[in-house]
Amino acid sequence: MEIIERIKCNEYDLYMKPDSNTKNHFQWFYFKVNIKKGSKTIKFTIKNFIKSTMLYSQGLKPYCRSLKNPDYHEFKQVDISVKFYEDLYTNCYSLEFTYNF
Repeated sequence: MEIIERIKCNEYDLYMKPDSNTKNHFQWFYFKVNIKKGSKTIKFTIKNFIKSTMLYSQGLKPYCRSLKNPDYHEFKQVDISVKFYEDLYTNCYSLEFTYNF
């Protein structure tokens, strides 16, 4: 990620760096979250997808890996609700999901 903005206590907007070896394509992302104590529910919105035909619009969900949750020691597609929509303010597409840590 290139920019991460904290919107509220448990809500973040994330902006991807351009993909390697491309002319400013924004498709791949990876980020790490450290939760200090207890469990939390956090809403993430990745804000700068360029293409409207991403697989997220067809039901693809993010893959996650967790060192604390034994069910997610390997990357797995997470069974969560996602929204992929056009952001009319930025003329880009956004991927929004909530994850329980």
